[in-house]
Amino acid sequence: MHIHLNDPQFKITELSRFQFKNNFTNLFINSFAETKKGELILGTTQGAAKYSPKQENIEVLEDTTNNNAFSKRITALVKNSNDEIFGGKSMHLARLNESTHRFEEYFKIPDSLNQYERDGYYDLLFDDNWLWMATENGLFKQNLIDKKVYAVIKNNQKYKGYNIYQIRSIDSDSDYVYAATLGGGLVVINKKPVI
Repeated sequence: MHIHLNDPQFKITELSRFQFKNNFTNLFINSFAETKKGELILGTTQGAAKYSPKQENIEVLEDTTNNNAFSKRITALVKNSNDEIFGGKSMHLARLNESTHRFEEYFKIPDSLNQYERDGYYDLLFDDNWLWMATENGLFKQNLIDKKVYAVIKNNQKYKGYNIYQIRSIDSDSDYVYAATLGGGLVVINKKPVI
């Protein structure tokens, strides 16, 4: 592979700088997902926002919770096979209602599965009939048919002599789910039940 520096075909065409109403200037975009209309939903440290390339504007999104508590710190966004956008924050998951541009509470990981509640979604993955959730508290999965939630890996769990902290990123293929961890390396999980 040969890498061309300053490739003339691919240049930055636009850099959108924006501020929220509270004038935070250090805005960290954690994730984004595209709506059916081609708008980008941005998950940021200061809130959820919508960017419309056609109108070249940014709009802060609200949610249906008290005082927009959910939208204030979105740490992961994902689309399912129906193009619905889900956002994760502090062990809560919300679904974006595209007609109202508001996040609506979807579910919360049960307290019995949490060691402690933190601002903790790092990554989300829809795979077959499961929603996989990479969090500060570990790796969880929800059965999308019966809605049951299972802890796959708990934070600070020991495996082969290593402590596994915070699942940072997840992906999958037909047989395995791959979880990138803090301090535990790459964890490979067989999706098929072991008999």
